Amino acid sequence: MGGLIVWALFLRARQADMNPPGFFCDEAAAAWNAACLWSDGCNDQGERWPLFFPWIERFDPRTGRSEGFTDDKAPLFIYSTVPAVAWLGPTRVAVRLTAALWGTALVPIGYLLGRRFGGVLAGFVAAGLLTVTPWSLSISRIGFESISMVPLIAAGILIFLRAGGRRREWILSGLCFAGSAYAYSPARLFAPSIMLALAVTHAKPLLRRPGCGLLWAATALLCVMPMLFQWDRLATRWSDLSVRRDDRGAPVAAADAVMLATAHYLRCCSPAFLFISGDPNPRHALPNFGELFWCEGLLAAIGLCRVLRVALASFEPGPDVDPTAERLRRAARFLLLWLLIWPIPASLTRDGGGHALRTLTCLPLPQVLAGCGLATLIGWIRAATDLHLSRGAGPAGSGNSGRRVIVAAAATLALFVAVGAAWFQMPRYFTALFRDAPHRRDDAFQSYMLPIVSYGDAAVAGGRCARIIASPSLTGIRTFICVFGNRTPAEYLRGVRPPFWIGEIPPLDACDRHTLLLLSPADLARFFPRTRGNALRTLTELSNQSEQVVRDGTGQPQGIFVRADRFAAIVRAIQKN
Repeated sequence: MGGLIVWALFLRARQADMNPPGFFCDEAAAAWNAACLWSDGCNDQGERWPLFFPWIERFDPRTGRSEGFTDDKAPLFIYSTVPAVAWLGPTRVAVRLTAALWGTALVPIGYLLGRRFGGVLAGFVAAGLLTVTPWSLSISRIGFESISMVPLIAAGILIFLRAGGRRREWILSGLCFAGSAYAYSPARLFAPSIMLALAVTHAKPLLRRPGCGLLWAATALLCVMPMLFQWDRLATRWSDLSVRRDDRGAPVAAADAVMLATAHYLRCCSPAFLFISGDPNPRHALPNFGELFWCEGLLAAIGLCRVLRVALASFEPGPDVDPTAERLRRAARFLLLWLLIWPIPASLTRDGGGHALRTLTCLPLPQVLAGCGLATLIGWIRAATDLHLSRGAGPAGSGNSGRRVIVAAAATLALFVAVGAAWFQMPRYFTALFRDAPHRRDDAFQSYMLPIVSYGDAAVAGGRCARIIASPSLTGIRTFICVFGNRTPAEYLRGVRPPFWIGEIPPLDACDRHTLLLLSPADLARFFPRTRGNALRTLTELSNQSEQVVRDGTGQPQGIFVRADRFAAIVRAIQKN
């Protein structure tokens, strides 16, 4: 087990400084807020030890104005990043190393869950698959808060199942579920849902120990109360992404919202998302790979058959009932409820169909089922082998013997297919992950932001301009200016700002030659909302007369530095024509 944990950490921390290339705004925000916490105990807005971290400025392209924040980040991942940032500074290595540690923590928990449901072999298979599966590995290699949710929920489930009469473990389980609500917003719906599933499937043990059950629920509720007292901030992101609102924020009819949520639910469960193409967002998954390996799907399907058989088995209650069989039956029914529940949080969001982050509530269920499936195959093969070696089957048992041989042959074939699928797919995935991904050119991780900030600092230091006005349409520009600029968190919090101003483009008659504008192509919609040709012409003119054009890996301009007076002259000339 120790070897698997070390291997899992190695896979997640390898090439953290260059793969994925760039430094996405969510990662930069986590690193900068952690640096501010380490320096002064505040977030970058000056709030001391906050429960929420404001992030993602709302930009209206029609007016060119920033309209405040659209998201409040959960605190757990940012607080857990503080030690790494204190050691390495607000860098992508620090934030990605923290994510790697969270992802690695899921491996031993997966082993214990697999062993609980299917024995030692199932535990090792679950842990091995969690080490290499694309869903867990890809998200563990980027500094996103979502990965911190998964080990907490899995640990809460595991501790609940092992609690017995020990009140300390009931409290610890409740703390894990409550902690997940501070990790990632989908857990605020999923954690109470999975707790309800545990309570329903384990109603008899809870009724025998009502004090433990109440202690478990009360612990979770009391721990989330501070968050509930800030309900307006808690619901910010949900109000923006709910299926009850469209892209413009207008309400959607209830019937249409139900149909959209159903479509998202089916998309989350589809083979295309799970095994073929995965999340289309290049930040969340590698292109042309599903979230799970094919071998996981095959073994999980066999494990699901075993779970169904155990869950639907009937027995007469009484003193002679095997407690182990009753425990396995409850566990199997819980797994089935988990299988139905996990897509719900993602399906209730407007773009949640096939969203790899919001569907992390699935882990480590497929790996646990796959472990049970492989243990089942090995069991079938052993049963047929033992029957053959015993040579004790008479004419009355010949039919049963023949069936066992057929089952063993089918199990052997399924095992060979699973091994062959893994042998074919895993090397291709790791080649794409470690050899090809560092050279990707789609710039999904905003690698152009470092040259943008570097040029701006050099322009002011060299006397080429007095100030720079950066458009808020450049996603995360405020954070990147802090992370890449020549200021410490303490200086920033004391009001010593970099030579960048974040604000709307000034009126044309207020543009002067001592000011540089930092624009993005999205700003052109403000000046030319109707004519695409004029926008393209403006972009060409800006490229020809700009001080600097920063392009992404595909050659598209992402940041345009232009003197304010030149920009005003270009706009007036095109508007006149």
